[in-house]
Amino acid sequence: MRRELVHFSDPILRTPTWHVTGEDIKDLVEDMRGRVDVRRCVGIAANQLGSNLRVCVVALSSGIEVMVNPAIVSASEETEPADEGCLSFDKVQVTVYRPVSVTVRWEDEKQEAMHEQTFTGFDARVVQHEIDHLDGVVMTDRVSRSVRRRLQAQGKA
Repeated sequence: MRRELVHFSDPILRTPTWHVTGEDIKDLVEDMRGRVDVRRCVGIAANQLGSNLRVCVVALSSGIEVMVNPAIVSASEETEPADEGCLSFDKVQVTVYRPVSVTVRWEDEKQEAMHEQTFTGFDARVVQHEIDHLDGVVMTDRVSRSVRRRLQAQGKA
């Protein structure tokens, strides 16, 4: 079943997701995986499809990765700006400062193996963006108040 994409005004995007503990996530992951495309959509979090489970799918330089219960365990002090877009914010791009590297721990989609990896560059940005979603944080929370007000006045945030 293909789920409907949730847009920025939906409260589920502002609600931290729940730790997955044995739930059947096969259909959810299949739907999410079907939306990730390296050229247009480099990641999606479960709450963007109306699910409150802590799952994201990301397109990394090494391939598509399903992350269940991901958590950032460390982040570099060095940050850099880059423009970001989001499926839940139609045609909006904002400049977001993020750590240049992060170490993330997560379970695989079958919840059988734990992984930990350090991501850098664009991969680090993608993973951080999706984990933000799972924490109830959206990209416009990471911009200045004046930029957020401008977007709100335009009905885009």
